[in-house]
Amino acid sequence: MRPVALLLALYCAVTSLFHYIPADPWQMSIFVKNWAIAGGCLVLAAHGAGRYALRP
Repeated sequence: MRPVALLLALYCAVTSLFHYIPADPWQMSIFVKNWAIAGGCLVLAAHGAGRYALRP
């Protein structure tokens, strides 16, 4: 779980750069959404799956 979450966070961070267009509000909302997903993935990478893990 942790390596996959870290890779997904990196992927979201890199792809968010393609949406960084401050003049376009729609693109900025996608930019912020990608960073929010990356943040959630970083939390999973730091703490693991916890009690919801398929294999403890």
